Order: sequence, then structure tokens, then C-alpha cells
Amino acid sequence: KLRLRFRDPRGDRRTVYISDPFPSDAFWATYHRLLAETQAGAPTGAPAKGTVGDLVARFLQRPAWAQNADTYRKPCERQLAKVVANIGDEPARRVTLSYAEAILAKYADRPSVHNRLRKLMREVWDLGKRHGLVRDNPWADTQPLSEQGEGYYTWTDRDVELFEAKWAVG
Repeated sequence: KLRLRFRDPRGDRRTVYISDPFPSDAFWATYHRLLAETQAGAPTGAPAKGTVGDLVARFLQRPAWAQNADTYRKPCERQLAKVVANIGDEPARRVTLSYAEAILAKYADRPSVHNRLRKLMREVWDLGKRHGLVRDNPWADTQPLSEQGEGYYTWTDRDVELFEAKWAVG
């Protein structure tokens, strides 16, 4: 599936995905509208105050976030972008423990992704509490998943024989 995105040339990291098929008239109409908004200095869909999108945007604009390494920051930003795409317009005060658990349940098959999202959302809501945008942090009461795998493979006598046949001992 081809997805084209419009990046705000002002450098404020806002990206809008254009869902209309390229090169249709609807695509060009959306593109020219977005271009006109950036040239006029109009916001390109800034989230409403107090929404999940607003909290995430505030979180990503902190200087402390920019200090993180790209290898950590980029995957986290992609994960937060998915959250914003799904529930970004939702008022943050309406996110309850059961709502947070339902979102995390989608990642139950991938414990590391589940735990990273849980950690990020806890940090986002903590920032919202400090700014007075939310009263409590439902993510703090969610439970992490165990990330333990099957452990190390234990070699059998046959494995040792094959290794020694290929690689001389000593």
C-alpha cells in the first residue's frame, strides 16, 4: 500500500499522511490545501488542548526528549504516532485504567512492545499531571509483561561432537 506523507517545511516535525490515491484530483486538492496552510502559517492540525495528541506533542517537544539517542527515540516516536493516530483526538482525562489496558492488550503477543508503550504512556501522563491536564495516571496501574524467553540452548553430546569435528580443540 502506497502511503504518501506531507512534511511541514517549517521543521516542526508535523507529518500528515495523504490517504487519497496518487495522482488523483483528491490527492492534489489535499496536497495544495496542506501547502497553503504551511505557507500561510496556519497550524497543520495541531491537537486540541487536553487531548491525547496534545499530551504526546508536549512530551515530544521537551528538550530532555531530544537528548535521547536516535536509536531509542525514533522507534518510540513511531509507536506514539500510532497511538495518536488511533486515539489522538480523545480527551486525555477520559482515558481510564480499563481503556489503557485495552490498548496494551493489542500488544500482548509482543511483550517488549507492550512494555515500551506502557513506559512511554506513563511518562506522557506524568507530564500531563505536572501541567495540570490530567488528574491521575491510569498507565501507572497497568502491569508489565514478562519478557523472558526460553533461555539459552543447552548443548547435547551430539552438538559438542559436531563442534569438535569442525573446530579442533586447543
